[in-house]
Amino acid sequence: MKKLFLVMMVLYGAGTAAAQEPGPCKGGSLQWIEILADSIRITPEQRTQIDVIQTESCRKAEAALQAAGGNREQAKPLIQAIRKETHTAVVAVLTTEQRTRLAQMRGRKMDCAQRGAGHLQRMKDSLGLTEVQLAELHTIHTDACRRSQEAIAAAGGIREAAKAQLKTIRAESKAKTMAVLTPEQRERWKTMQARQRPQRSPDEHAAVLTERMKQKLQLNESQVSQVNALNLSLVNQRRALKDKEGQGVAETELKPLRQAMMRDYRNGLATILTPAQQETWRQARQERREGRGKPAQGKP
Repeated sequence: MKKLFLVMMVLYGAGTAAAQEPGPCKGGSLQWIEILADSIRITPEQRTQIDVIQTESCRKAEAALQAAGGNREQAKPLIQAIRKETHTAVVAVLTTEQRTRLAQMRGRKMDCAQRGAGHLQRMKDSLGLTEVQLAELHTIHTDACRRSQEAIAAAGGIREAAKAQLKTIRAESKAKTMAVLTPEQRERWKTMQARQRPQRSPDEHAAVLTERMKQKLQLNESQVSQVNALNLSLVNQRRALKDKEGQGVAETELKPLRQAMMRDYRNGLATILTPAQQETWRQARQERREGRGKPAQGKP
């Protein structure tokens, strides 16, 4: 199983264990192995094939490290070549569907890293971060990306199912980030964020949601009016719950309120939309939850 973990780390572009652990084939989390295996549905036969591939990869990596006298930097080019060779061999074992799934998961990781790099650069330029601060923030972001990917994979690749855990990870990451900044930097960042994301009024927010639904579902004028009223109610309820959250109301108390709010919203839509429109909306929501693990934009 540990060997399977190493293969998956290779596939995810995270580097080989040879560059990070005491030996080329040591380290790794059994739980994470299972998460990855379940996510792309590796069969027992594939596990056997992958084990053979990784055994050979480990042998080569260990030989490369020994040939370099234990110097990991010196062995790094050869180990990278072994990693590419292993990647090609393992991918050949996977089905087309598994390869697609793996590419999607890897793409999300790259997106996370790219967004983080851009975010940190903006913070550096705007706040005058020191190199020490930048390094600390990079570590915080990298850890948050890793934990988020694990949470989504554990939820079968469905981001919505991991929503609560992702929210906790974001909150913890934000708190750690703020702790790295000086009081002056924190105030400056808050001011900049407020300017960049002006708050929409409830009417404006509801109108955006309604227009998107109008285009997606081909709503008639009567439906537009009714859906807009429903969206406005939803926006106001969400903001009220957000205020409660800011006042320190426990998540255990807020969760049933959110569930009731969404249940009422869906019931309201059911009285407005035709069966065909309801099915289209259901499929759209499903795609947002499962498609590429990306959050829904302006979701009601």
